[in-house]
Amino acid sequence: LAGHLHKSQTPKGIFMVKATIVHADKSLGPSDQRLVMVTDLGLLVKETQSRTHEVFVQNMRSGLSVKTAQVDVIGRNGLSVLSVTTDVEGHVVIPDLKDFKAEKEPIAFSVRMGSDQAFLPFRNSKQDLSYSRFDVGGLYEFGLSEQINAMLFSDRGIYRPGESVNVGLL
Repeated sequence: LAGHLHKSQTPKGIFMVKATIVHADKSLGPSDQRLVMVTDLGLLVKETQSRTHEVFVQNMRSGLSVKTAQVDVIGRNGLSVLSVTTDVEGHVVIPDLKDFKAEKEPIAFSVRMGSDQAFLPFRNSKQDLSYSRFDVGGLYEFGLSEQINAMLFSDRGIYRPGESVNVGLL
């Protein structure tokens, strides 16, 4: 991406990166592509029980809230269907979006501050995490608070002798 980024300022932008094997100017084998976003803006969106959306914008470099950032709800037609500005705490409340239909159906949240931009998909089911499979009751601490607690989990419950075990540690 170096050829597309300006050296005089912090490089920012949204890029489509395609990876493929090239030999003698001929494409070989499979290829893959990804959307890459280079930004200092952190965007967090939480949906409430009343279906409003609490949006928080933070500067990832400094860790501070971003005030006066423009937050847009982007419709299916690529145009902004709603635009609001963050307060001094980098926060905005977006009302229930159920009335936006057809070409105005929300597909993303976008935030802009100066030349910097970030976005987050609206209700992308591939990114949702269901807590129904996890015990989220918490952990009560007894005894010394300076001890380390760890949890070990695997991708399956039962393994046969000789099979590989894939584990995670938290």
